[in-house]
Amino acid sequence: MPHRIFFVVGIIAMVVLGGLREPSWSGLSMTSSSEGYSFNAALQWQDAASALIAVVLFVASLRGKCHVATDRPAGLFRRLVSFLVDFFVNLSILILPATFLVLLLESTYVSEFAWVIERETRRPSDSWISVLLAMTMIAMVVLFALPISRSRQSVGGVLTNTRVLAQKPTPLFRSTRRTILGYITLCAGLISIPMALSRKDRRMWHDLYYDTQCVLGESARK
Repeated sequence: MPHRIFFVVGIIAMVVLGGLREPSWSGLSMTSSSEGYSFNAALQWQDAASALIAVVLFVASLRGKCHVATDRPAGLFRRLVSFLVDFFVNLSILILPATFLVLLLESTYVSEFAWVIERETRRPSDSWISVLLAMTMIAMVVLFALPISRSRQSVGGVLTNTRVLAQKPTPLFRSTRRTILGYITLCAGLISIPMALSRKDRRMWHDLYYDTQCVLGESARK
């Protein structure tokens, strides 16, 4: 596996690229309220560069060898940092193709392609855009589950020196269901976090149900 500094540099580069956007936002946004309707979509070269870096980091984490796991449970703060890093990487991978497809769909209505679209009127294509956003969310869950199904560290796991150990084989469908339960566990954090802190193994609801545990790598024990 590439040294951890490789992943650190990659994440820093993605953050810097995000700060170079002009305008400062990219991606998709749909809002509807009593004050009106708003739809925005935009892509910039920084998004393509970030997506490329994210793909390289993701593939590197899947192809690399994990550090030898210990029996020392990973703290909840490490797990939170790992989750946030993985969310950032996975979103960077998915937002590029999703937004590009939306821009292509929009171009069929205005007869020309534009990299930035802002409108306050509804179109029939908005229902298809909603479906695309739902599919993007499903793909996000799968990206979270893939490293676990392959017994590998995620990008966040590499940076925090943590990995998820499963006592049973964890194919992709099973690890995807675990990830969904993990989202529910996170949403119920006011209950699930104190319960995890009260356990020596720091296992949360989705760990207990699917018989997994997030542990530290060997180097973190020294």
